[in-house]
Amino acid sequence: MLLALVFILMVGVLGGAVGGLVSWWLMERTCDTGEPLHRPVAGFDPDLDGQIGKAASQWASVHGQPAAAPLLARKLRLAYDLNERRRRHRRWSR
Repeated sequence: MLLALVFILMVGVLGGAVGGLVSWWLMERTCDTGEPLHRPVAGFDPDLDGQIGKAASQWASVHGQPAAAPLLARKLRLAYDLNERRRRHRRWSR
């Protein structure tokens, strides 16, 4: 019984490790980091979009993660958009 549990545990750990390595390898091969930071977004003020891209680029360079700049810029745009939606919703719901 103990031998069966050890065998199952080893197979699970080995399978998880192989799966993790394969997924990491596939992500490295397919990851596209060439997205422009200052891409204009519909409904955004071009000046604001430029400021968001610049802030994301500065943060990424300060933290030594230049590949994270496009992701951070998208997250900042999303946060701004969600905040604006919430603000507009509150104004109409009063």
